[in-house]
Amino acid sequence: MRALNRCSLKEGTWRRGAADWCVALVRNPVTCLSFLILLGALLFFLCCLFVGSTAFLEVFHLGTADLFGDFFHSLYDAARGEAAYTEQGVIYPPLANLICLLLARFLPESYLAGGDPLAWRASHAAMLLLLFFTVFSYLCLAFLLQRILRTSRGGGLLAFALSLSFPMLFLAERGNLLLLALPFLLVFTWWHDAEAPVARECALLCLAVAAALKLYPALFGLVLLAKKRYRAACRAALYAALLFLLPSFAFGGPALLWQMAVNAFRFSSGGQNAAHFMAFFGFSRQTGTLVLCLLYGTALAVTVLASFLPRPSWQHFLLTGAVLLTFSSIFSAYNWLLLLPALLAFVRTEPLRGINWVYFLLMSLPFFLFVPKAWQDNGLIVLLALLITLSLGQALCLACRGVARRIPTNTEE
Repeated sequence: MRALNRCSLKEGTWRRGAADWCVALVRNPVTCLSFLILLGALLFFLCCLFVGSTAFLEVFHLGTADLFGDFFHSLYDAARGEAAYTEQGVIYPPLANLICLLLARFLPESYLAGGDPLAWRASHAAMLLLLFFTVFSYLCLAFLLQRILRTSRGGGLLAFALSLSFPMLFLAERGNLLLLALPFLLVFTWWHDAEAPVARECALLCLAVAAALKLYPALFGLVLLAKKRYRAACRAALYAALLFLLPSFAFGGPALLWQMAVNAFRFSSGGQNAAHFMAFFGFSRQTGTLVLCLLYGTALAVTVLASFLPRPSWQHFLLTGAVLLTFSSIFSAYNWLLLLPALLAFVRTEPLRGINWVYFLLMSLPFFLFVPKAWQDNGLIVLLALLITLSLGQALCLACRGVARRIPTNTEE
């Protein structure tokens, strides 16, 4: 009997411990997100073990037929100097292109003089350069995530888990320069409202660097307008202008900025995703381009207007990242990392209850679901539509409340 009682007691203690662990997991968004990402990575690993290389490769772009294409295409184009903008149609800002030009110095002349950017597979120097670039970028990002989450319980685990998340692995497979821009963007979103003046100024400089590397992170600066920090926004714009102008002399001078803008417009309105959009609705190229421009302009205008509403920073970052992902030239599973600033700010400040559960799941799903590339786009479109609808709906409610408060009410004497 005593043995049975002891077993029952141990079983009851184990059950209570498991229940307490589950409750703590659900209540702590940092731990919950870490668990989901690690579980998703484990399931993907097991799937690859049982199915083989097909399951491993089908989640990436073109089944890795264009392996590390963003990285080596960028270096190959930058090595052309001024012709990178006039002939190759490069859309990277001059600072990013200058970094690519410097990295291209590590590649053999025979590779750069050839006509195939994917010929890097035959170059040991190219393989080592890619390895060092990826490891360096990962280490910087992991260190930064550890610092951002150091005050959150389970922050170290989340920093590790994010490095295994699907968007991060996809980004590493592309070798995209977002690997360099993302840490600067995260520093801005972390320090933009810091108490120390030096930290706030550093945040502005990081925003300028992120914009000078990938252009679109500049839209995150709208949070400065939301907090009525107009002088800070002007200083960030000044820093960005300098980071655009000074590196431009390596490619012929500031005149290339106009060519870069033309290239970016052509890519956004005539890229692969834009072509799919036009084909789906049966638009001609001219009509489709006009419709896309109207949609982009409307999305940007709504984002700017919504930035003036008093909302938590994570909601500003959420709407900004979601709207950016609607651009055909940005829309991709790895660019879901543009929602990482919103997700990090959310898990650090918000409890998991009510509507917050919906926000949490919609933002985090692509981080732990390893979906084959053929199915990714439709799923991401649905998630974006839901996130933008929720965010704009909440913004509209705030605007209506603000108007209602200003309307005087008649009282009977």
